[in-house]
Formats: sequence, C-alpha cells, structure tokens
Amino acid sequence: MPSNVPGSSQDRPRVPQDAKVEAPSMPNDTHGHHKPEIWSQKCQESGNQEPASQHTFQQRNLKNKKTKLKDRAPQSLHSSVLSLVNGNKEFASKILQVFSEDTPKNIKSLKKAFSAKDEAEVNKIGHKIKSSFRMFKLKVPFEYSLWIENFSSDKQSWQELDEYVSLLDKECSKYLKESR
Repeated sequence: MPSNVPGSSQDRPRVPQDAKVEAPSMPNDTHGHHKPEIWSQKCQESGNQEPASQHTFQQRNLKNKKTKLKDRAPQSLHSSVLSLVNGNKEFASKILQVFSEDTPKNIKSLKKAFSAKDEAEVNKIGHKIKSSFRMFKLKVPFEYSLWIENFSSDKQSWQELDEYVSLLDKECSKYLKESR
C-alpha cells in the first residue's frame, strides 16, 4: 500500500512490541453474558479502583437501558422470521404459530414465578424467552429477557424485576398481535 494512503501502516503510531496494557477485559458468565459483578472483582484484583458502587452502577444501568430501549423503533417480527428462514413463507408461518402459542404461556409462567418469588424459575423462564428473541434478532425484548434471566435478589430488587416483567409483557403483546 502506498505510504500516502490514509490508514497505511506508516500513518499509524508505532507501539513498542514489549508494551503491555494491564486492564481487565469484561468477563462473561458461563453463557457468554457480561457480568458487572465479575468486572468489579477483576478491577479490584488488578489494583484498579472501582469508579462507583455496584448498586449505583446497576441503578444507572437500569435507567439507561430502559430509556435507550424504549426509544428504539420496534422491529418487525415478520421480517425477522422471514430473514431467519431465507424467505420461506410456509416455514416462517409455522415458526410464528409456535411463537404465538408458547409466548403467552411463558409470560404467564414468568408472572407466576415472580408472584411466588421463585428466583430460579424466573431466571429459567427469562432464559427460555430470551432465546426466541435472540433468534429473531429483536433487541428490545431480548435485552429485557436477558436482564430477567440474570436477575438476582441479592443485587436487584423485586420491584425492578416487576418493572422488567411488565416491560417484557408489553413488548411480547406487540409481537403477538403482529404474529396473528
């Protein structure tokens, strides 16, 4: 590549080969999801000071996430499913039928687990619901169900969970109307 072309190796600053940056990367749990509590622990182990308490981080994260997600334009379930099956309308129709049958049952089970304060069941159902939205590449309900899957009464409140269950229920209702 000629040296006068932007992005050529001559335009980039040289970094010594023996340079090392000691910063922990964002760790994941066993499912590959980012875990802020592990991040905090890694920061402390590496000698970095945690910039804010975990509780403050979670409150800020909850508020930011809900605001960002509410402002996003909804994606079309039909277009997502058609894309998933390379335009096969018959197969897409079958997937939408299963989605429209299973999702209300899952939301009902989630609400029941929430009412019983059954944290393990809440996490399990959140994971189950999340998988559908991940497959369909629907970001907003995916993020809500991911939060529910990772809910821990040691770190979040049941009131926050209630908010997320309500938000997920509303999102699911939108997509269920579209799937019919």
